[in-house]
Amino acid sequence: MIASYFRERSDEKDIFPQEMTIGLTKVQALRYGENPHQKAALYEETGARSVDWGVVTAKQLQGKELSFNNYLDLESSWNLVSEFRQTAVAIVKHNTPCGVAVADRLLDAYRAALACDPTSAFGGIVALNKEVDGATAEEMTKIFVECVIAPGYSLEALEIFKKKENLRVLHLPSLITNGGPGV
Repeated sequence: MIASYFRERSDEKDIFPQEMTIGLTKVQALRYGENPHQKAALYEETGARSVDWGVVTAKQLQGKELSFNNYLDLESSWNLVSEFRQTAVAIVKHNTPCGVAVADRLLDAYRAALACDPTSAFGGIVALNKEVDGATAEEMTKIFVECVIAPGYSLEALEIFKKKENLRVLHLPSLITNGGPGV
């Protein structure tokens, strides 16, 4: 706070400071970085409201520890589905969308997103902007998926996902855009 005070006073004519200090708190060490021989850690902004930092604040409900690449793809896919007010699903792998779709029903949106590129979707990350129901969960378990992130899950969906021990299931209750522009 003291550093911020003096920086603000150093050049009052320029509303943008020449230097900005950002406080980060280490959340955890990660299994590895982008590649297995690299080290990585996950940080969150000190004092930030949980909604401000996206998937860093998501609660992992099941599955093994997340990697750097998982977090990267989770953030990318979550940001993508958060742009929509309509029911939306995004499948991302290696930070590249394999499929994105909107529909009236979540199951239909998932099937349409998967149909965009089912080969690349194998081993990808699935983000959904609505609560996952049993039918959608059942469909998702037909292929190998690394992670699923959604604002909620029915009890039936969670039971279905439990059959896939390594599937990482994450819960993030509010959308990053907080009801932003949406489509």
